[in-house]
Amino acid sequence: MRAVSVFYLFIWIGLSLQIFGNAQAVWAFGGRPPNYLMANIGDSITAGTFADTSTDLPRSVFLSITGGFAFDQFKTFFLIENKKSYSWASGQWIDSHYQKLKRIIETADTQESLDVMNLAVPGAVAADTLAQAQKLVDAMKSGEYKELKYITLLIGANDACSSESQSGTPSEHFGKSLWLTLEKFAEIQQTERIHILVSSLPNIASLGRTEIRKHMTGGILSCDYFRRKILGFCKPLTKWRGEQEFLEKYQVVAEKNEVLRTVVQQASHVFPQLDIVFSDSLSRYEITPEILAMDCFHPNKTGQEKMSELLWKDQPWF
Repeated sequence: MRAVSVFYLFIWIGLSLQIFGNAQAVWAFGGRPPNYLMANIGDSITAGTFADTSTDLPRSVFLSITGGFAFDQFKTFFLIENKKSYSWASGQWIDSHYQKLKRIIETADTQESLDVMNLAVPGAVAADTLAQAQKLVDAMKSGEYKELKYITLLIGANDACSSESQSGTPSEHFGKSLWLTLEKFAEIQQTERIHILVSSLPNIASLGRTEIRKHMTGGILSCDYFRRKILGFCKPLTKWRGEQEFLEKYQVVAEKNEVLRTVVQQASHVFPQLDIVFSDSLSRYEITPEILAMDCFHPNKTGQEKMSELLWKDQPWF
């Protein structure tokens, strides 16, 4: 009789694993409850590319990183990520959004905690965010997390810098990609609405200001030369002369930001399970050499910290 009871007990355990998923089943049997999750969608800025460097690196360090100006090889360093350390969204060595939200959750209940999934990919454009969103949906369907607390989305710099047209990625394509990504988020089933902070683009055109172009990086090369001639970053927007040409470049970024704002407004009415907020703080923040990484394009640690501070003020939930 006892053997029969044990047999049925194992069958019940097996069914529980299938029904509730591994994490929930462990919780049901007295294990640690699954954590909340936050996710980050975006490109190299959110991935923290070069955030562990700065334009004021000593000459010797600069040369050691670039391999004595073996620049063809150095370009592969664009893939460097600092997601776990200096990313404004997920970094653990700065006061990132992950750190801020984790403190809030753990202070409210010592039994609860937060995991972070930074899905940002260096070089990504808006069309790539759908694949990132799919990974998040798959993660939530796995049953490994209690609930999705927060999503950050910062995308569009590579779309603005694209040579596809005079305004980068055409607005209709840019907007459609954003819409499909938000639509994918809406597939996630949970009780609480999903909080999503969508950020504007920084004013990339301002990187063409004389103050930044002539700034020396590594004590060796001007930012203008290193960025455009060696790395080839965003030539369409960072090279201009005079106020009129600057305004033309600035308008490319402003157009992308307006698409972001419009899509967020429209999606808020169509997807009631999504609680979406658009922040324009980065578009209004003045970029200076002091917040730039060694490539004179990406934010360094200080820049990432400033981004975290600015964008956190614009989220209304926590």
